[in-house]
Amino acid sequence: MKFQATRLTEYLNDHFYTRSQLLTLAKLDESSFARLLDKKIMPGASYRMKTTLALDSFFGEHRQEEERQYYARGYLSWLQYLGELEAEKADGQDIKAIVFADFCSRYQAKLTALAAQGFHLPIMADKARLDALLLSEWQHFLNGTYGLCTRSGLPEDIAAKELAIVMIKAIVGEGLELDVAALAPGQSKQLTKAVDLLDQASSAFAPHEVKRSSRELYINRVRLKYKLS
Repeated sequence: MKFQATRLTEYLNDHFYTRSQLLTLAKLDESSFARLLDKKIMPGASYRMKTTLALDSFFGEHRQEEERQYYARGYLSWLQYLGELEAEKADGQDIKAIVFADFCSRYQAKLTALAAQGFHLPIMADKARLDALLLSEWQHFLNGTYGLCTRSGLPEDIAAKELAIVMIKAIVGEGLELDVAALAPGQSKQLTKAVDLLDQASSAFAPHEVKRSSRELYINRVRLKYKLS
C-alpha cells in the first residue's frame, strides 16, 4: 500500500503542478487565481489529494487534514493567456465569451490541421452537433477532466484525443471487448495512425487509473490485439 502511495505521489509530482507551484510560476496571487476560477475561465484541479496527519505527544493526540491540489502543467500557459487577455480587454467586454470562443477556435484549428494529415471527424460538417460538442468539451475542460487524461489539458490535445478515439471506435468497436476479430486490408495502417495520435495526446494516467483508462482500452489493448507496430 505504501509502495502504491509512493508511485502515485511520484506520478503527480512528475506530471502536474501543485496549486502553489502553479501560482508561483505564473506570478499570481491566490485571490486573483480564485477570481479566475469563479469566472469559470480557468480549469479546476485534476487531482485533490487529502491527507490526515496524526500526532501523539505529551499533550495528547492531534489530527489535522490537508488537501493538495494538482493542475496540468499546460495550465501555466493558459494562465498566461488569461493574464494577457485581461490586460488587453476593453471595458464592457464579456471575457468569458471571449475565452470560450478562443477555446473553440483552437479546438477547431487542431481538427482542421489533423484533417489535412488524413484524419477526419464527420461532425465537423454539422454545425449544430459541433457546437454541442464544443460546449460539452468546454465543461469537461473547466472541470479539470482533460487535465487528467491529456498531456497538456489544452484544447489542441483535447481535440486530438477525442478525434483519435472516434476513429479507433469506428474501426474496432468500443469497450472492453473489441468487436472486430481481424482488420480488413488497409485498416492496420489507419488504425496505427489513430492509436499513435491518441498516444501522443493522452496522459500516462495515475497508476491506480491505468487499467480503467482510455489508454488501456484504446492504446494498450488495441496495439496488443491487432499487433500494431
